[in-house]
Amino acid sequence: QNRLIRIGSGLRPLLTVLEIVYMHYAERGFGKRETDAKLAEIIAFAGLEKSLDSPVKHYSDGMYARLEFAIATSLPTDILLIDEVLAVGDLPFQRRSLERLEHIKRGGTTILFVSHSEMNVRSIADRCLLLCDGEALGCGATDALFQKYYEASGYIGRPLGLASAGFQRPADFPGGASIRNLSVTGADGNDRSRIHSGQPLAFVLE
Repeated sequence: QNRLIRIGSGLRPLLTVLEIVYMHYAERGFGKRETDAKLAEIIAFAGLEKSLDSPVKHYSDGMYARLEFAIATSLPTDILLIDEVLAVGDLPFQRRSLERLEHIKRGGTTILFVSHSEMNVRSIADRCLLLCDGEALGCGATDALFQKYYEASGYIGRPLGLASAGFQRPADFPGGASIRNLSVTGADGNDRSRIHSGQPLAFVLE
């Protein structure tokens, strides 16, 4: 069982990258030949080719996270516990990490992923446990638990307060309204049936 609980929790500050990799693999019963076969992959994934001879005490939080994640996910394991380790990584590292976690999951490893990042949780989790002050508020499908999270945090159903204080209802407004049509268009004004991240769009409401 591998555990990534806290950034830097499994690293010895005075050791170098190479020494730490060999130490971790030796603790799991792997010999030098088996470690050598994985070494290049670990270093490339962590992006630390230029810092191999530097003690990790000089590393930033992001470098710590990349190294620890690369080592832990290169070792065979039944259960992988990850607690906010991806929060300090840059976007390319997060993308590589999510792809690797998906690969590990398909291989049969159980991943226990703790995070405040909705994007990362939705990408990884098949089921979620929602906690508040140590109390379980719900457990189930990811979409349903995020809905419950929004409700519990006041994101849904909260009063508008000052945002609606200056609103004046038109004299001819009957008190009810209905949406007859909703369409999505791009910047060119053409209808959009498929939307891609980063593209401009407009909602046209009738």
